Amino acid sequence: MFCPNCGKQIPDGSKFCPYCGEKIETVENIPEKRSAVRKKNSLLILIPIIVVVIAAGIFLYIKLSQMNDYARRERVKFDFNSIAVALTVYKTDWGVYPIVPNGEEFGKPTDKPIITSAICKELTGTDATLNRPGNTTLAGENGGIEYLKTQTLQAMYNPFIPSKGYHYATDSSGTAWILWVEIDDKDSIYRTDKNSELMQCATSEIPKPNQSSTNNPVKSMSSNTLIGKWQAFSIYDWTGWRDISEANAIYEFSNSGTFSYSSVDGSGSGSYKIIDKNHVQLTESSNTAGDVVEFSISGDELTLGLDPTDPKYVMKLRRTENSPISGSNSDAAERARKSRVAGDFTSLATALEAFKVDWGHYTIVPNGEEFGKPADNPIITSAICKELTGTDATLNRPGNTTLTGEDGGIEYLKTQTLQAMYNPFIPSKGYHYATGSAGTTWILWVEIDDKDSLYRTNKISELMQCATSEIPKPNQSAEKGTKVEAIKAVDINGNAVDLSKLKNFKLFILGINPGCKACVESIQQLGTEIAKYDTSNIKFIVLSFSSEPNDAQKLLLLLPEGAIGILDTDRNLASALKVNSSPYIALVNRGLTLFYRGPGELTKETLDNIKTFLLE
Repeated sequence: MFCPNCGKQIPDGSKFCPYCGEKIETVENIPEKRSAVRKKNSLLILIPIIVVVIAAGIFLYIKLSQMNDYARRERVKFDFNSIAVALTVYKTDWGVYPIVPNGEEFGKPTDKPIITSAICKELTGTDATLNRPGNTTLAGENGGIEYLKTQTLQAMYNPFIPSKGYHYATDSSGTAWILWVEIDDKDSIYRTDKNSELMQCATSEIPKPNQSSTNNPVKSMSSNTLIGKWQAFSIYDWTGWRDISEANAIYEFSNSGTFSYSSVDGSGSGSYKIIDKNHVQLTESSNTAGDVVEFSISGDELTLGLDPTDPKYVMKLRRTENSPISGSNSDAAERARKSRVAGDFTSLATALEAFKVDWGHYTIVPNGEEFGKPADNPIITSAICKELTGTDATLNRPGNTTLTGEDGGIEYLKTQTLQAMYNPFIPSKGYHYATGSAGTTWILWVEIDDKDSLYRTNKISELMQCATSEIPKPNQSAEKGTKVEAIKAVDINGNAVDLSKLKNFKLFILGINPGCKACVESIQQLGTEIAKYDTSNIKFIVLSFSSEPNDAQKLLLLLPEGAIGILDTDRNLASALKVNSSPYIALVNRGLTLFYRGPGELTKETLDNIKTFLLE
C-alpha cells in the first residue's frame, strides 16, 4: 500500500506512515472516525437547540411577566373606573365628592370585615357622615344611597402587593379626587377625576388631588377676581379683532370650581381649575381633560385665551356682577337630576357593552320597555334587568355559554342597583330601553315632563333632549328611504337655496356648532376622509349654528370646493332636517330620499355609511 500523503510504499496494515507520520485510514479504523464525527456533529446540533430552548424560556418568562403586569393594570383600571362612576353620581347628588383631604387606604386589607374608610362609608351609605338617612340630596332624595356594594369595595385590593389596598384623597373642598395604588417599593399608578387614563410615577411624586390646593392661587383668590359673571364684548381670532356684543355671550365662574356659558350660538358648562396666576384649565362636560389657556384680569376686564397652542387668540369680557354663581334652587335641582340620569345611563352603557362582548349583541328588546324602581321593585320583570343581573334570563343563564366559554348567569349589574333606578324628574316613572331587532343598537331615554325626554344611544354618549314623540329609533337605518323636507334658505353669499331644485344631486348635509372645538375637529376629520372619493356629483350643505358668516366660511374650507354655507342660528332648518345636534349628518340620495342620518363623529358606522353613500 502507499502513503496518501508522501506517496511512498509502506507495509500493508500500517496505521501511520513510517516516512512522514501521516495517519493511514484503513477499513478497520474508518468506523471509529465516523463515530467520532457523528458525536461531534451531534454536539454541534445540540448546542443551538439548547440555546434556542433557553432563549425561548427567557422570552416566555418575559412575556408571562408582561401579561401578568397587563392583567394587574387592567384589574386596577376596572376597579378605578367603577369607583369613578360611583363618585360622579355621588357628587351629582351631594355637590361634592366624599371629602378625605389627608387621604386614606381602603379595600380588602383595610375594610374587611368592618367598613372603616370614609370613601366606603359614603359610597355604601353605611355609617356615613353626609350620605345618610335624614340628609337630602340636591334632587330631594333621602340619604343612605348605595352607590357601590359593601362587598365590592371590601373585595378590592392591590393586585401588585396583595397585602395593601387602594388609596383615595380629595382636596379640602371635595371638588377633585385622586385614586392610586403602589406597584412596587418605588412607583405607583394613579388616575384622577380629570384624567381617566392610568398614569405612572414615583410614589413620592403622586400629585395632589387639586393642583390648586394649599399654596395654589385658587385658594387665595377672592370673589372679586375670576369668580362671578362676565359678558364677552370683543374677540381676536384668525380674522383679527371683532365686536361680539350682539352674541350676548355670558360666562359665569363659581367658587366651587364650575363654570357655564351661554350665547345666541348655544350654551355649555364644565369645570375649571386655576393652574397658576396666568393659566386656567377649562374642561367642558363633554371632555375628559380640558384645555389650559392664559387669562388675566385688569379691573373689571377679563382677557381669556381661546387656543392653548396660540396665545394671541383671546376674548375680552367685562364683569357684570361680582358675586359668585349661586343660581336658583330649581336650577341646581334641574342640573342634579340631569346628572343623575347621565350617571345611571353611563352605568347601564358600561354593563351593556360588557354583555355584548360576552354574547355578541345587546339585550334584545325591539318593542322597548320601562324598567327601574316603579317597574322592577320588588320583582324583576324587565328583560334588560333579567339579562344584566343573570336572574331568570333568556340568554345570560347557567347552561348557556358566552363567546369566551364562560357559563351564563353573569352579574353585570346588581339587582338592587337596577331596581333603585328611577326617573328623577317624574319619580313614579322609570327609565326606558329599546334595541334594534338584531340587538346591535340601543337607546335609553327618560321623560322629563309631559312633552320632552332625555336620551342617549350606544353611538352618542351625551344626553340629548327632544320631544318624546320624536325619540329616535334604536337603529337609524329604519329611516332609510324616507323623504327629506325640501327646505328653502339663503346662503352666506346671499344666494337662494332650495333643496327641491337639488333633487338630482346627492346631498351631504351637516349640522354643526362652530363654537364647539371638538365638533369642528370631527368635521375636519370627515373632510379628510371625504377627500379620498369622487364627490363631483354631491352637494355639501353646512348648517352653521351661528350668526357669523365667517364661522360658516371656515367650516366650508374643510370640505370639497363648492360647499354651501347657511346660517341657522336658531337651528330651525336643522330641526326640520333632524340634524340639530352638533355635529350631525344627513346623507340624502337623489330624489331627496334619506340614505343615512347619524352623529358626525368618526364612528365605524358613520364611516361605513359615508363610504357606501359616496361609492354608490
